[in-house]
Amino acid sequence: MLAQLDNIAIFLVYQPQGILISTIKTCNHLVANGYSVFVISNAQLSENRPAVVDRGTGIGDWEGDTVIGKGRKSALLTMVERKTLYTVIV
Repeated sequence: MLAQLDNIAIFLVYQPQGILISTIKTCNHLVANGYSVFVISNAQLSENRPAVVDRGTGIGDWEGDTVIGKGRKSALLTMVERKTLYTVIV
């Protein structure tokens, strides 16, 4: 069974001094328009990830990306498992 993913916004935020007011305003705007907002504060940047993840020797290390369509009317979420290259596109 697939989970329903309509109207969800996930923010990975790297702001060492704390979350900015502009980020909070953006989240509030999304909530007002019916989105569920998840903020992961101080998310680790990809260039700062541990060396073991870059080697890709372990199963279970996933990398995700979003592809936004023309006019921001559609989007894809891609998740790739780094060792096996198993790919999920939502």
